[in-house]
Amino acid sequence: MNPETGKKIRENVARMAARPAADVAASILRGWQDSLQAPPCATTGIAPLDALMPGLLLPGRMTVIGARPAIGKTSLAVQIAEHVGVEHDSDVVLVSLEMTGEALGRRFVVARAIAHGKPLRDPNLWRDEADSQEIFDGLAAWGQMPFSIIDEDRRRNAVHAAISAAVHASRERGRRVGLVVVDYLQQITDDGAATREREVGAASVMLAETAKHLGVAMMVLAQLNRSPAAAAEPRPPVVTDLRDSGQIEQDADAVLLLHRPQAQQQQQPGAVREAQIIVGKSRHWPVEPGHVIRMEDRGLRWVPAAQPPQAARTNSKPRLGAGIPGYGLPQAIAAGWVVRNQKTGKIEIPGAEEESKNEKDN
Repeated sequence: MNPETGKKIRENVARMAARPAADVAASILRGWQDSLQAPPCATTGIAPLDALMPGLLLPGRMTVIGARPAIGKTSLAVQIAEHVGVEHDSDVVLVSLEMTGEALGRRFVVARAIAHGKPLRDPNLWRDEADSQEIFDGLAAWGQMPFSIIDEDRRRNAVHAAISAAVHASRERGRRVGLVVVDYLQQITDDGAATREREVGAASVMLAETAKHLGVAMMVLAQLNRSPAAAAEPRPPVVTDLRDSGQIEQDADAVLLLHRPQAQQQQQPGAVREAQIIVGKSRHWPVEPGHVIRMEDRGLRWVPAAQPPQAARTNSKPRLGAGIPGYGLPQAIAAGWVVRNQKTGKIEIPGAEEESKNEKDN
């Protein structure tokens, strides 16, 4: 074997070996430093949710929004996508496997008209001439959204390829991708799957890995089982109601469940309806499952309810490292993980410049 080839093989094996905690800590510190120089993480635009779960849309994380049919998960997702695109000046990839891009655009126009206090007289067929101005204005606004819409192939590999291509295309234009929305998970197909559960599970794994590999926030909509709503005494949804696969819960960093109290379902069209966002899972936040954010559904727009949101239900168990003396910047400097640059006063990672130079040389 060529000595140079053997050296490369040994280097590759060394990279695959277990890393000491000190190396991981240095990697975290480098990521922290980079994040301080990068634009802030996108928010959802729903104040109580952003306050309760800051960093929900951090790159690499996957958030699942689960709801039974006709509760409003698509409307909420497009609303969040609009906020990310406009307020954070970021591109958003919309993977619409249930509706066409045209159908999404029409819903956007209807929702925008309601939000502006000028609801369309004929929101379904668009045949009332009095609606013309609102329709034109809505379509103009939709056309200016920084959205890339994928609405054709439902096969798992095709969805993965389409998301990757859209993200890379945005970055080649110098744009940041703030969010990828998939509507909805159970629509993704895989002819090679032996069972429906494996088919949905493989799709869930693919989306979680895609989020990490591409470094994008992933928001995945999912259907819930109908049985709890059809019971004699309907109950709010729980995370185990996610349809077809328990893999979804395992892959998600957060699971948010949408709910409308049963008594609200029969109100007149256009009326403000009570709605709830229920936390089903929160991997990175000290929020117990079942915490409720009270909302109002105002005709395809979800807004926080008038009353103050309830206090977060936090886990009373102490978190690892909490309150342990000896943790902090002085101790990190003493341990040699970081050093203070005597010229600039900034905190730096020893050898970071040399490592970066070596990566560029390779």
